[in-house]
Amino acid sequence: MALCLFEEKGRFRIYDEETKHSSPSAETIEDLMKVLVRNRDIRLYISTDAFSIRKTVLPKIESEKIREILPFEMEGLFLTPSAALVFDFYPLRSSEKGTEGLVFALKKGMAESYIAPFVKAGLNLVSLSPAWDDRLLEYGADKDFFYKTVLNLAPAGLKGEKEKRKIRDVYRTAFLYSVAVLLVFMTGLSIRYYLVLKKESRINKEVSAAYAGLFPGQKMPSDLYYGIQSKLAELKQNYRAFKGIEVLGILKLVSESSREGVRVKEINMDGNKATLKGEGGDYTVIEQFRNNLKKSFDEVQLLETKNMPDGRSGFAIEVTANE
Repeated sequence: MALCLFEEKGRFRIYDEETKHSSPSAETIEDLMKVLVRNRDIRLYISTDAFSIRKTVLPKIESEKIREILPFEMEGLFLTPSAALVFDFYPLRSSEKGTEGLVFALKKGMAESYIAPFVKAGLNLVSLSPAWDDRLLEYGADKDFFYKTVLNLAPAGLKGEKEKRKIRDVYRTAFLYSVAVLLVFMTGLSIRYYLVLKKESRINKEVSAAYAGLFPGQKMPSDLYYGIQSKLAELKQNYRAFKGIEVLGILKLVSESSREGVRVKEINMDGNKATLKGEGGDYTVIEQFRNNLKKSFDEVQLLETKNMPDGRSGFAIEVTANE
């Protein structure tokens, strides 16, 4: 609950809404500050002599909407421009044209001069309102209803430390929330990055093993994926040379037909034919190798033989794979 401070002939009377207790009037602001507890909420009621009052009729709309249109509706009706005033509206009665009531206007500079000592002392201003004056009876105002009506002519930004703290708390909460969201996002990103790296490492190992199996004895390329692509492109270009031939099967048959003293150094394949080039210890050994090949291939033809400088015999044999 707030403390209500009523200005009465230059003095201030204190009324505690919580205890329903009134304190003796303080002679000066300084005396008043001595009895007020820092950070306490206060409602400040000042003499109606500080306000300009106009009786008018406004549309039947919500109070907040009325406050928003007052500066525009009252422009030119007071000696001071609306931009230098703060306004509030006290309803009297309803009429056919709208809501009849009193518009209270207060200069912002005067409002600031009233508020400043309290804000400086660390008090939290809840509202700045006109105090009751019997002269308001002439307008048809009722004292009890007047004090029950929420009037506030405190300029924005002059409500003391509590309002400032609220703003700071909002910014701090928003900042902490942003940091928390960022941390959650970064944590999730880090976990995802770790899983990607782990998966990439596993894939690299699998691809390396596959490369070593496909191309045994060959140096592992620095760019593994580019190396495999190059090999695949090479195989694709030579695809016609392998068409119709079970390459591994032919190599297996040649290996099974080989005998000691024969060395096959080159195999060229075209369609279902393969040309074997190599060397043997002598012509007899080569002839035995040719006869062994006949057991596995439809046709085996000795294309040529020649004597080598070291005394061995070179050969070229064409074989035709079984259909």
